[in-house]
Amino acid sequence: MTNRTELAAADFAAQDVIQIAMRINIEVGSIHAWVFLKKNGFRDEEIAKLLRHTPTLRLVH
Repeated sequence: MTNRTELAAADFAAQDVIQIAMRINIEVGSIHAWVFLKKNGFRDEEIAKLLRHTPTLRLVH
């Protein structure tokens, strides 16, 4: 039986490096957007709704 670490490594190796880089950029962008909006008085629910409806900044669950 293959353990979870080996499965995760195999899954990671199967992914395209460019897709991984793009996902990291989107996640970091979402974090920065969340912090910016929070500092400007938006509530968590409002921020989540905004990020969900912004194609380039998807909220990471």
